[in-house]
Amino acid sequence: MQSKLFSLLATASFLFLLPSFSHAVFAKLNPENQSPFAFLKQLEGCRKGDKVKAIGDLKMHLRRFGYLSSIEPNHGGPQINFNDNIINGGNHSGSSSFHAVPCYAFFNGRPKWPPSKTKLTYAFRPGTRPDAMAPVAQAFSTWAWVTKFQFSLVQDYKNADLKISFQRRNHGDGVSFDGPGGVLAHAFAPTDGRLHFDGDENWTVGAKPGAFDIGTVGLHEIGHLLGLKHSTVKQAIMFPFIEPGQIKGLNDDDIKGIHSLYG
Repeated sequence: MQSKLFSLLATASFLFLLPSFSHAVFAKLNPENQSPFAFLKQLEGCRKGDKVKAIGDLKMHLRRFGYLSSIEPNHGGPQINFNDNIINGGNHSGSSSFHAVPCYAFFNGRPKWPPSKTKLTYAFRPGTRPDAMAPVAQAFSTWAWVTKFQFSLVQDYKNADLKISFQRRNHGDGVSFDGPGGVLAHAFAPTDGRLHFDGDENWTVGAKPGAFDIGTVGLHEIGHLLGLKHSTVKQAIMFPFIEPGQIKGLNDDDIKGIHSLYG
C-alpha cells in the first residue's frame, strides 16, 4: 500500500495541474523565478514517517482550497475529498466541473445576476491606487460591449454592487493572499460583488516585464463577478494563469460562456 505521503503528492500534482480554483487568477512565473509551490521540492526523497515541514505546507494548500478536511479522521491521516467534483476539475464548494472539451465553465448552481439587475454599480475602496481605476473601468466597458450589462462608477463603496480593492495577506474574507507570485487576485461569484487584487504584486498598466497588467487581471476577475468560472482555453481571459508582461482581451470562448449563462 502506498504511504499517505505519496497519496498526498499524487493528489497535489493532479490538483495543481488542473485550473480548478474557483475564483482566483494565478501568476505564471518564468522558470528562473521561484514557484509558489516550490515547497513541493522539499518532499523529494521523503519516506513514510519522515517529519518534513513541507508536509504542513502541502496540507495548508490542500485545506485552503477545499481538498483536505480540517478535521483529521480517527486513523490520523489526512482526509482527501476524492469526489466527482475534484475528478472533474472543480472543488466541493462554490465551483463547477469542466466540460470534456476545453471551454468555459460555471460555478455550481450557475449563480448569476437576476434578469432585473442589468445595471450594476461599482466602486473602488477609498485609498485605491489611482492608476488602477482607468484600466478597471476599461475592463468593465469590455464586458459591457458583449453583454446586456451597464456598469456605472459610483463613490459609495459600501453600497455599490461591485466593490474593488487591493488587499494583502489575511484580509478578512476567508481567502488569504500569499504575497508576490502565486495568487494575483480573486473575486466572488454573483451576487457577492467583491473583487480583490493582491496588493503585494508588482502591478502595472500595460505590458511591462516582470509586472502584471491591472486591466488584464481585472478583466478576468470581472468574469468571475458575472458568473464565469475558469476556462481551459489558454487564449481565453478566463484561463487561470497570467504571465508577467502579458495583456489579454476577451476570447470567443469567454463570449460564448457569458452568452450561455445569460442568454
